[in-house]
Amino acid sequence: MSRRALRFRQSDLTRAVRGAEKAGLRIERIEIETSGKIVIFSGSVTGKRGPPNPWDEELSR
Repeated sequence: MSRRALRFRQSDLTRAVRGAEKAGLRIERIEIETSGKIVIFSGSVTGKRGPPNPWDEELSR
């Protein structure tokens, strides 16, 4: 079986990761589709969060 040409470059992936991190995303997983599409899954946003919502505690009961 012959190798197919890659549809993405390492620099494409590096650029996508840096952009996501700069946006404050914590990367959980990265998938690269056969078309070359890079999909980044994030767990949560890092950094400061807004004030806590009082309904969160009420609804968790």
